[in-house]
Amino acid sequence: NIIVPKYERLVLMVVDAFRSSFLFKNDSSMHFTKSVLQSGRAKGFVARAAPPTVTLPRIKALMSGGLPSFMDFMANFFSSEITEDSLPYQMHASGLKMAFYGDDTWLKLFPDLFYRHDGTTSFFVSDTVEVDHNVTRHLARELVSEDWQVLILHYLGLDHIGHLAGANSPLMRPKQREMDAVIERIYKAVVLPDTYPLDQWGDVEGVGIHNATIEKPTLFVVCSDHGMTDAGNHGGSSDAETSAVLVFMSPFFTSHDRTASPGVEGADCGEGNHDEDAEPKEVIQTGLVPTLSLLFGLPIPLNSMGALIPDVFPPTTHTREEFLRALEINSMQLRRVLQTHPLFLDSPRALPTPRAAPLLALLTTAPD
Repeated sequence: NIIVPKYERLVLMVVDAFRSSFLFKNDSSMHFTKSVLQSGRAKGFVARAAPPTVTLPRIKALMSGGLPSFMDFMANFFSSEITEDSLPYQMHASGLKMAFYGDDTWLKLFPDLFYRHDGTTSFFVSDTVEVDHNVTRHLARELVSEDWQVLILHYLGLDHIGHLAGANSPLMRPKQREMDAVIERIYKAVVLPDTYPLDQWGDVEGVGIHNATIEKPTLFVVCSDHGMTDAGNHGGSSDAETSAVLVFMSPFFTSHDRTASPGVEGADCGEGNHDEDAEPKEVIQTGLVPTLSLLFGLPIPLNSMGALIPDVFPPTTHTREEFLRALEINSMQLRRVLQTHPLFLDSPRALPTPRAAPLLALLTTAPD
């Protein structure tokens, strides 16, 4: 009962410790990325990350949708395989071939899931150059390869600069421009060629792309695991540390989406982040999990506590019925979490909050 997938391939680029202000502030060095956002071909958000804001628990949250604990902070130094349900497991189970390059934490958390990979260690913080070159050098081959459906890249250099000299280091802007150039290279290789006229994809009324037999395009997602303080530190719960970035780039997104609500053509959804001076919308980082699951026709991981991001379900891709079905699937999955997770049951671990019961009642009646 999963809705028809809208994309054939995914490129997920993680820039470690990339604070949201590095992209959204007026004097950002990310000129190409900002230009795509302003054109309407991308949708950008401040993705609020939960503490502890270190890499391992944030990767777990980004891929499973679960809530990390401070035990995960300790595990950051001796990563081991994740046994809970996650997006990589669902992708692998569905037959999607995945390639990975970057922080080798991924290879420890998800061993044997990537059929081609090259990891880099995250603990040589004095290396701000080769650690990223060892990721980028694979792009020449991978961007023309047709044997993968998911390509994941995790860049560490910006995080290392922060640890060495802080967020205002003279090395920071050149590194941001380097990341912007990588984004431009990937966008022009995998997104731009798929930017077909909508009348080639839509039905006669131009409502959306609903033909499952049509070759589907690539979705490019740029995100960070967490932010950093001005001193370059992270791990805590300050605004700077929890302000991560989440950007979706798709040939399906157009300037028309600025005034179109998800699944409802012609309605206003208040999208405002195309305006250079506007504040970007804020979402919860774990919303990436159900969003990608539903866009690719995959089951949402069992313990995900994320809510899908409506703005990436525009009427150019999803009918009203499909969007409502996506919300229904997400609400049913969240209801199962509330009904079975120890955090919300009568147990010593249960959260001391009166909000769980009304939320469960709301999710129970949501499908009706």
